[in-house]
Amino acid sequence: MSIWYYTDAERQQQGPLSTDELKQYFHREIVNPDTLVWRDGMLHWRALSELAEQLNLLPAAAAAAEPPPSAKAGPPALAPLPPVAEPEPAPTIAPAPTSGRAVFNLGSEPSELPPQVLAEAHQRAVQALDNLDSGNPYRPSQAALRSRAPAARNEDIVYAGFWKRAAAAIADSMVIGLIGRFGGEALGTLLGDLAGGGELAVALMIASVTLLLQACYYAFFHASFNAATPGKMLIGIKVVRSDGESISFLRALARYFATIPSALLLGIGYLMAGFTARKQALHDMICDTVVVDKWAFTAQPEMQRHELGTAAVVVLVGYFGLILLGVILMVALGFGSVLR
Repeated sequence: MSIWYYTDAERQQQGPLSTDELKQYFHREIVNPDTLVWRDGMLHWRALSELAEQLNLLPAAAAAAEPPPSAKAGPPALAPLPPVAEPEPAPTIAPAPTSGRAVFNLGSEPSELPPQVLAEAHQRAVQALDNLDSGNPYRPSQAALRSRAPAARNEDIVYAGFWKRAAAAIADSMVIGLIGRFGGEALGTLLGDLAGGGELAVALMIASVTLLLQACYYAFFHASFNAATPGKMLIGIKVVRSDGESISFLRALARYFATIPSALLLGIGYLMAGFTARKQALHDMICDTVVVDKWAFTAQPEMQRHELGTAAVVVLVGYFGLILLGVILMVALGFGSVLR
């Protein structure tokens, strides 16, 4: 006769029972079809419903094949029930202050801080953030990150004089030369050939396209967020309105074409930047613009520089050095041809 064991609702092993006793337990609903049972010869615990037909409990249940009996052994151990986690107490929320002052709960009695102390703490935090960004002042991107705020006095603004502007123009001329060489000449020649004109028409088309590309170059960069062409960014200057606001693309375009009268008057329009009050050239006066240090009209006007700067010195020395070298070579070649 088989000896049966079963598990109760708490997964505790009960028994032993005979087959008849197990049937009686089933009819008395002490066990149910989901109850796990085991007897000698079974490899593992099985639900009673799987053995219902074998025990004549549920006629409609399907019989389950059993493996050959093995050596007698006690029933396999049941897996313990997982521990039930204790619910964490809900965090307490301090009531909102009603006195208009901040309340900080540090685990003890709440303490109130007056608004003056909070304002001083905020000011120190802002100052600490500014100190973290006090890096190299000659990086163009740093000046662009500052919000433009007009200075209180005109003497707080460092205007770019003639030599700074000249160095920036020399640097830009190198970029424009490449644009004119590979863009203006190629496009102008193509348009001239398509128009079917002669050499004069092609030359005029090249000059027109080159002029248009130069105008777009200056207008685009002067109206950009940095308010400066690559040459001006290298020198550390920018072009803004006289009140410190950025200029629009149309104003920047008009400023470029306003340089034509500055050049036609024997270059006097450009030289005016060396002796006018705000270092304005003629085209600056026409378009209400000024060329200033990149830190002017920002939150850190103390970062402005009055001196030329290393970049401007290198550009000017290199440019005039090349001119001097060319003159020396021309003179040497001239003397050589005379001596022959």
